[in-house]
Amino acid sequence: MKWQFLCSNHQAWLEQNPHVAKTTALQCSDRAESLAEEGEQLLAIKFAGSGYEAAQIVLQYDSSPIGERVDILTASAMLLVNLMHEAGQQSIARSVITSTVSQLESLLSLGYGRREVLMGCQSLLTLGDNTSESGSAFAHGFRQVHRASPSQLH
Repeated sequence: MKWQFLCSNHQAWLEQNPHVAKTTALQCSDRAESLAEEGEQLLAIKFAGSGYEAAQIVLQYDSSPIGERVDILTASAMLLVNLMHEAGQQSIARSVITSTVSQLESLLSLGYGRREVLMGCQSLLTLGDNTSESGSAFAHGFRQVHRASPSQLH
């Protein structure tokens, strides 16, 4: 299943300006959290999705340390997964986890930040396990976890 939150023009522009993609990813995630707290789930998903796609650009194109890029992608994926799950979109939530873990695993083959990549994967896989085990209790405590970077969780 393929989804797209950023238009192709905006995505291409962010790829040319990865420092802006980092700001976009962080701002979209913050806005998504605020909207979710206000009960605006659909709009929160749109912002979280945009933040996730911007974070994918950060991972691929930004020159920040790999740990920082992994943390941004992992946190944005966790937020999107949480919101999709709350909206009853479990298959999309699982797809986001699978896609993100795959992106992180590809970094391992390139020799990047083994520790950071494995911690990001572990956070996402644990989240996925919680999705299937706890049903509606899935979101419990998520926003506190999201505020900490994955490398701070272990």
